[in-house]
Formats: sequence, structure tokens, C-alpha cells
Amino acid sequence: DDSVDSENSAADSNDPSNQDQEPPEFLVYKYNFYLFPAPQSSRLPSKDVTLNPASIAFLIEQEMDFGEWIVNGVPYTTLDNARAHLNQFNSKYEKEKPEDKKQGGPASPPPLEDQNWSEPSDPNEVAFIARSMANLREWIDSAAPSRRNINDLDISLEEEESLGIVKILPHHKKEHLRNCLFRKIKYEYPSLHWQKHNSQNYVLRLSEDEKKVRDERIKRVEWRKMHNEKIG
Repeated sequence: DDSVDSENSAADSNDPSNQDQEPPEFLVYKYNFYLFPAPQSSRLPSKDVTLNPASIAFLIEQEMDFGEWIVNGVPYTTLDNARAHLNQFNSKYEKEKPEDKKQGGPASPPPLEDQNWSEPSDPNEVAFIARSMANLREWIDSAAPSRRNINDLDISLEEEESLGIVKILPHHKKEHLRNCLFRKIKYEYPSLHWQKHNSQNYVLRLSEDEKKVRDERIKRVEWRKMHNEKIG
């Protein structure tokens, strides 16, 4: 058998068709990318970045762009911090609301007179509440919102407002006025969904099913953002 294999190999090497074949070629692109630790929240430990003078001198000789490294470096974090981010995400989106679990749906606001709050007496504060409620009524009386972009991952809050889905509420620095506005809206328009994003309060004009679709979209966006900006 070995002699037969040797004869076949010799025949293959002498075959003119095999000699005409060129060796395979590969086109290789080299590239560099930077890693920079992702900023952490105040509840998670931050990762220190330490450079000694010799390292800086070497990197400068290699023409490293420190600005590119800091501004556009690919974020990464430790395994413990990644687990903490995932736990925060799950606790935010997976837990049931107590009122939903008890009553099978959003709790209805108690009668206005039974709530522990008071109307403002300062003329400027009264005007703020009246103006905010008037703008809200005008928005409610306007044309029905467009649902065509409700599941678009890249739609912003401002774009949702232009479509009539969202009404961003005016922000006041005084907490008791924000609380007053919230309670009046919940009492007069219990079908509206009150939401908060960063420091912006807004209401949604959607059915329960439409709100579930939007909530799932927001969840997917936050999931992607968490990986891109915090975990890497």
C-alpha cells in the first residue's frame, strides 16, 4: 500500500495540470482599536486607569491617539460589574408592580379630596398648573396619534411627541408643584399613562396593548444601550 501511495504522489507532482495551479493568496487588512473602561454608576466601583511616564513615551512613539482612546475607545467592564448591570436591568423590567399583582391592573387614583395634597396659592404657581393642564387638554383634543412608528427602535421621545403618542410635561423645580400636576392629571385623565425618562415627565396616549408593545421596544433599546455603553 505504501508503494502505491508513493507512486500516486509522484504521479500527481508530475501532472502538468497541478503544476499550473497557483498557490492561494490571501488579502489581509490590519487595523487597531482602542479599549477604554466604561464609566460606572455611583453604586458600582470604577476602574482606575494608571499610566507611567515610560508607557506614555512608548505610546507616543507608536503614534497612539490618546483622544481617540478616551473618546471612542470600546467600552468594557469587569465581570462583577457586568453582573451588577444585568441585575439592575432585570430588577427594573422584570418585577411586577404591587398594584398590578393585587388588582389585576393599574390602580385607580383615589378621589381627589382624599389625597394628601393641596392646591397652590401663589399666583405664579397657580398659573403654572392651569397652563400645564390647558396644554394637556389641547393635546388630548387634537387628532389621534399615529401608531406607525410605535415599534421603531430608533425613535426618540421628541419624535413620539411629534406623532401625538407622547406629551412631554413642563418641568418645575419645585417638587410639590410636580406632585400637584401629577395628581391632577391622574384624577382627570386616568386612562393616560404617566412615565418618566431621566428628568422628563410625560404621558402616553395609548391603549394597554399598545403600551405593552412600546414597553417591549423601550426594554430592547435599554438592553442594547446597556451592552454598548456599560458592558462592551
